[in-house]
Amino acid sequence: MALNIVANFFGKFWLLAISIIAVPVYIDLLGVEAFGLIGFFTMLLATLQLLEFGFGVVINREIAQTRSWPDEFQNTRDLVRSLEVIYWMLGLLLAALVYGAAPFIATQWLNNEHQATEQVVNAIRFMGLIIAFQWPISLYGGCLTGLERQVLLNLLQIVFGTLRTVGAMGILWWVSPTLEAFFAWQLAAAAASVAGFAIVCWQILPHRRRSAKFSQVALRGVWSFAMGLGASGAVTFLLSNLDRLILSKFISLTAFGYYNVANQLNTASRMLPAAVFQAFFPRFSALYAQDDKAHELVALYHEGSQLISLMIFPASMTLALFAPEILQMWLQNEQVARSAAPIASVLILGSALNAALGIPYEMTVARGWAMYGFYQNLVSAIVVVPLMLALVWGQGALGAAMAWLLLNIGYLAVAAPIMARKTLPRGELSVWYIRDIGLPLVVSAAVCVAMRLALPAHWPTVAQFIWIAGAWLLAQLACLHALPRLRQRAYMVLGRFSGKYEVSDGDTAEK
Repeated sequence: MALNIVANFFGKFWLLAISIIAVPVYIDLLGVEAFGLIGFFTMLLATLQLLEFGFGVVINREIAQTRSWPDEFQNTRDLVRSLEVIYWMLGLLLAALVYGAAPFIATQWLNNEHQATEQVVNAIRFMGLIIAFQWPISLYGGCLTGLERQVLLNLLQIVFGTLRTVGAMGILWWVSPTLEAFFAWQLAAAAASVAGFAIVCWQILPHRRRSAKFSQVALRGVWSFAMGLGASGAVTFLLSNLDRLILSKFISLTAFGYYNVANQLNTASRMLPAAVFQAFFPRFSALYAQDDKAHELVALYHEGSQLISLMIFPASMTLALFAPEILQMWLQNEQVARSAAPIASVLILGSALNAALGIPYEMTVARGWAMYGFYQNLVSAIVVVPLMLALVWGQGALGAAMAWLLLNIGYLAVAAPIMARKTLPRGELSVWYIRDIGLPLVVSAAVCVAMRLALPAHWPTVAQFIWIAGAWLLAQLACLHALPRLRQRAYMVLGRFSGKYEVSDGDTAEK
């Protein structure tokens, strides 16, 4: 699992790095308004995932559990084939709907100010075609994750992610700096990606006595769980993208472009925790299938939660408090940085709290409690939709970010205890609140606030960069010191590499 986490870190870091490089290029060559349209495509693709019914997670869980009983893998291969057929049919249907609705979206939904209407319509039609090829990739990725072949999964994501992003920059630089050229390349890259993922997935799935086939029996075995997870996932995706969905209707594409820039910085803060979730979920599923592993499961829960805290709180506090300087260094565009910074700060704080709840939620899904997420998010949607509409009406894009932060404060206060009652022994919730989440959050915030207040005015860019990097490093070290399980892990690693520590047979390390 450690190797999978490292591979996930590297894969996420690579994709994050090329995204950081690409965003200023897109804004420079296409403009902020066109970048807003690219953000609309990202939102559209994510929102349509609500129709995915969680089958990617289902196949991940089924494969992770079936690995303990290899003789039953033929049924799992049939399940993969059956879901593959469903994915492709849904992808083609959604592509046709988006393609046909392109004129309506361009003229009646989006608030376009400077782009030619025909150009926007063509871009949206390309979006529809891309969806058809992008749609099944989550299924193949779920197979590789369930098999714990995440090194291979990340290699594929790096190769095709680089092809998609670097190729797009090349097209804009040397061929045509237009939206049509950008989305045409995205379509070609999506087709290559899905072909590569499908070939690799079917090659590494354990082979059995016959070829995989479409099976209604295999689908019935997971249908109830999939529908519960799918209902939960639908509302989750809707909530995650509700801000951009509402903003795309009520603000101009230029203002939406600023929000998309802020969300890019927010996305950067969320990519690394996903690497941990991706590695922990199949292990949770496997341990739940073994009744004698309850103690190991709880220990893994706390260790995963502390690892998430170490990753998100120092980085998120640094990004949120130094957002104006970071955006200016990144984009070299004062107007965009000034407009996006307040939005980015609020979004990042909300996402930090959301990521802290990731391990508890993964435990509920691994346990098979699929409907919990649906009920939680349904109640959240009832509350947050009118709240977000009111805040967007009064504050614009910043109002949507404020609604996201308030939603996740509510999750931390209300949802965490509900999940703990089903997944943890009595008393473990207080350990999670105080030791896993609370202390590292307070320590990281204190260090970063102090460094923000002490930042000298009018420093040159290089000095600002060194100061901000120092703030993050100090917050990281302070957070590590506040996390007992990870501190012990650090001592053990130091002991192995330096020879200065003697590591006992238990979980402690003594100098």
